Amino acid sequence: MRFGICASIDKANACAAAGADFIELNCSEMLAPDSDDATWAPLQARIKAMPLPVEAFNIFLAKGKLVGPEVDAARLQRYTQRAAQRAATVGAQIIVLGSGRARNIPDGVMPHQAMAQFKRFLEYCHDAGTRHGVTFCIEPLNHAESNFINSLNTGAELVRTAASPQVALLADTYHMEQEREDLREIHAHAAIIKHVHTADIGRVAPGESFYDHASLFRTLHDAAYTGRVSIECHWGDFDAEAARAIRHLRAKAASLPWR
Repeated sequence: MRFGICASIDKANACAAAGADFIELNCSEMLAPDSDDATWAPLQARIKAMPLPVEAFNIFLAKGKLVGPEVDAARLQRYTQRAAQRAATVGAQIIVLGSGRARNIPDGVMPHQAMAQFKRFLEYCHDAGTRHGVTFCIEPLNHAESNFINSLNTGAELVRTAASPQVALLADTYHMEQEREDLREIHAHAAIIKHVHTADIGRVAPGESFYDHASLFRTLHDAAYTGRVSIECHWGDFDAEAARAIRHLRAKAASLPWR
């Protein structure tokens, strides 16, 4: 199992010093999928110069819509292809589909219409992921952050409908906690979960509050999950807390006989 931190590129040295295996960067900012190759080139150089690898990207779409009347299908297809191609170029294998505002269902749009649009978007993800060897992971978000795809069950239904090895599910313990989802849901959908986010109670850094990470890792172990776990939280003192958080997660996972 590999442990990473969701952070900006200026925190890469601190993430490496904290003992993280990888960093998870902002897709819309660092892959610049709306921009040409000349704009992307210096960003690529910065990523490749980091002291640790980038293995995942989050914040897929900061501007624009995934559902509703404002969707620009041509731009979205182009954006998805560039995101996957550029992620693969720097060695990343995961792109997280959170983007709560982008996927919010606007007033006047019926849920079944939004679902149909999102399924069409997942076809773009399948195509781009297949071409470039990148997996797009749907991240269910709590209702305070989005009004669409709020549970692992809903996310799992979309993944199974997509029927693509390049479209998978993300389990985020903070959102699960906010939605009162049991950890057993991870086991129920283990075959399609390809990425995990975690934080502590109150979305502070792991080890700073009272979240039961021992139970999380027992669940992941029982589900035969051996992939990546990224810390996604609000930080106080990043340098101090990041190192404690990585040590905390490694300690909670260490007692289990990972395959």
